[in-house]
Amino acid sequence: MNHSPDKEQLLLYDAVGFSMWPFLNGKEKLIVRSVVPAELIAGDMILYRAGEQVICHRFMRQKKEAGQQVLYARADTSMAACELVKEGALVGKVIARIRGTRIIYFDSWEQKMIKPLMRGVSFGISLLLKIYRAGKPHA
Repeated sequence: MNHSPDKEQLLLYDAVGFSMWPFLNGKEKLIVRSVVPAELIAGDMILYRAGEQVICHRFMRQKKEAGQQVLYARADTSMAACELVKEGALVGKVIARIRGTRIIYFDSWEQKMIKPLMRGVSFGISLLLKIYRAGKPHA
């Protein structure tokens, strides 16, 4: 993802990849606002740094570990456990996407209805994975 700062302290990123499909198809631009973790709600899409990469995944939850705030995020297409994101790695919250000539803001009622659904789907996948792993014979 590439970015460029905006006058209103917003960032513009090119989405690449398909980890957030079908919500993002890898051809959009993302409008990102800098936030503190306390502003995040489960289901929000966040951008965070992982080494040289900037990743867009869905925010699941947060907690304090060893005196530091840790965020948990996961790709919509992932069946793996949540990724740990340190507070300092958070770039911001995706507030809108640009597809072609349309800007789709995530604060619309339609988009707010999708958040719990996506959080539920992600939780369901995680639960099924735990059940599968628990029943798998150990070598």
